[in-house]
Parts: sequence; C-alpha cells; structure tokens
Amino acid sequence: MSNPYINVELRRLVAHRADYICEYCLVSEVNRSSGCQVDHIISVKHGGSTTADNLCYACIFCNLQKGSDLGSINWQTGELVRFFNPRRDFWGEHFQLIDAVFNQSQILAK
Repeated sequence: MSNPYINVELRRLVAHRADYICEYCLVSEVNRSSGCQVDHIISVKHGGSTTADNLCYACIFCNLQKGSDLGSINWQTGELVRFFNPRRDFWGEHFQLIDAVFNQSQILAK
C-alpha cells in the first residue's frame, strides 16, 4: 500500500501545476474561505499512489463530496459512472455549466 504522506515539495508541485485552482470545480483557492488541499485522485485504500500523477488540487467542498469513492450511480440510467480524473479527463467533456454566470469582480468586491 502506498504511503499517504505528501511531502512539502510534492504539495507545492501539485498546487503550482493547478495554478492554485480546484481541479474539480475550477474555483480559485482565493475565492474559497477554506482554500484548497492536495487530494489523491484514486485513494490510497483503492491502491492509489502518492505520486504527482495521482494527486490533484481540490477545494475542501469538492474533496469532501468525492471522499475516497471512485464513482457513483447515475440514478436516471442506473449506470456506474467513474468520477472525473484531472490527469486523464477533459473538464468540458465531463461537466457542463447550465445557466451559470460567474463574475469574479463581484465576488472580490464583497
């Protein structure tokens, strides 16, 4: 089993590679009161390694929602759907924004 400890250099590499933006929801850590953390994409308990290829930068909300799961059931189809992997998947093919408006200047002004 992989060692879950993530050293400082690896944490910096992952954060810098993500440009300090959550790789799941694409919200910058400066717009999250709790910031972001380094997450195992595939958890250690499922055989995931503590290497740059299996780590991503995630806000606490996304990390807690994902937990150590690998996927979930699509309740409309009954299909098992693998969770988004920021090292393999293209965000726009996995997610879509519907009627969403994001104006960063309004958020920073509050």
